[in-house]
Amino acid sequence: MAKRNVKLLVHSKRKVYLTKRALQRATSKAGRTLSTEAMNIKGYVIRAENGWVVRINNDGTKERLKAIKEDDNHHSHSIVLD
Repeated sequence: MAKRNVKLLVHSKRKVYLTKRALQRATSKAGRTLSTEAMNIKGYVIRAENGWVVRINNDGTKERLKAIKEDDNHHSHSIVLD
């Protein structure tokens, strides 16, 4: 996997800050890259989409696996898929 430099802002007191924008770009690109690699290896990926857990096959077909229930407290939760 290729390494990519992330731009950092340097404060006048020599502290280094990682900006929200730089972090979002890096994680978004990494997610797309890993999703493509998983698709090539396994032939499908599983992700959350429009309130459903969906399996996307390498031929482009989608299969809804399970509806995602909204929590009574309306807190968002992260979904971890292997």
